[in-house]
Amino acid sequence: MGIRMSQFIGLSDRAKDYLAKNCLHDTITILRNGIKEKEYEEPRSTVYQRPNYDEEFSNPALLEYFTIDEHKLREVIQSSPWSSGPMYFLCLEDEQGNRLFEWTEEEMEKY
Repeated sequence: MGIRMSQFIGLSDRAKDYLAKNCLHDTITILRNGIKEKEYEEPRSTVYQRPNYDEEFSNPALLEYFTIDEHKLREVIQSSPWSSGPMYFLCLEDEQGNRLFEWTEEEMEKY
């Protein structure tokens, strides 16, 4: 008997690249005992929804991103095909409800 498990795939590489180039960024600094260990930037975001992914122990949030030109983009669930549990593929959605950077069938089949 196999283990049923949700797989959170997330955004496509195209969506991640777009966010990296077109969003405001926050600088994250990791300190260990007061000494800077690591510093990196990531697209500025905030949690806008915590959907029930049918998993009690794993509940990734959906994020809203802030673009350089003062627009917002949200992560939405594009598809959740079943493979020993649901696989959550996300895409971006603009303020008008247009979906952007959706996964292609070929990209999803790799998972």
